[in-house]
Amino acid sequence: MASTPQNWIAELRRSHDRLTAMVITLLPADLARPSACADWDVSQVLSHLGSGAEIAMMTLTAALAGADGPGSESVQPVWDRWNAMSPAERAGGVAEWNERHVSALEALDEHQLNTLRVPMSFLPEPLDATGLVGMRLGEHALHSWDVFVSFDPAAQIPAEAAALALQRAPMMMRWAGHADAWVDAPIRIAVTTVAPDHTWRLDIGDTVTLEPDAHDTDGRLTLPAETFLRLLTGRLRSADVARVEATGPATIEDLRLVFRGF
Repeated sequence: MASTPQNWIAELRRSHDRLTAMVITLLPADLARPSACADWDVSQVLSHLGSGAEIAMMTLTAALAGADGPGSESVQPVWDRWNAMSPAERAGGVAEWNERHVSALEALDEHQLNTLRVPMSFLPEPLDATGLVGMRLGEHALHSWDVFVSFDPAAQIPAEAAALALQRAPMMMRWAGHADAWVDAPIRIAVTTVAPDHTWRLDIGDTVTLEPDAHDTDGRLTLPAETFLRLLTGRLRSADVARVEATGPATIEDLRLVFRGF
């Protein structure tokens, strides 16, 4: 799938609509059910996504006005307010704020999408529109799965969302890969994903990196793209192991330790 701002926005819209269609059916007991996020119930995942959408709106509004993005003095009250909400309020709020955010992105014209630059304190360069929406889509798709899988053990991240999110996987390694969990000699693993098909090289040593190259490797990993995305973000379950073919010095359990979550 081509990496254009419009494609990312369209996929974020689909992710939002899927989650909203489910959330509006949830009963109080459903909202209190444990999610796939450790220590969070379903309503707390929705709170995270809702507050994230509200902060994303603040960030987008500031960027379009040429102003600085929200600092901790603006962000912390948002988190505090969402944390204080009831589960039902979180469910209603996540649908409202995600709709506001996605609608605002859809309203941007081509010039705005081409010229948008958003400084982020944790990144060396400002994000363009694709980077900004990509960061939100990855978060939304993954946390939506955290909710869906609580009700359906067979739930998967949609292939289109996974394909786009994996385009940002190399830059995620600075947070996702825990090199301290690997104590053996450095290795290079050829990773082949299907649906969609792609080839990567995963290097694990003093650091963890992911490159679009599979030459000179020590092992091989073959798995669906959505499963690879969940592996990289600490969401590979024991039930997923049958979907993964691994050869070489690194076992699936080794990789689950390296990618234990952010």
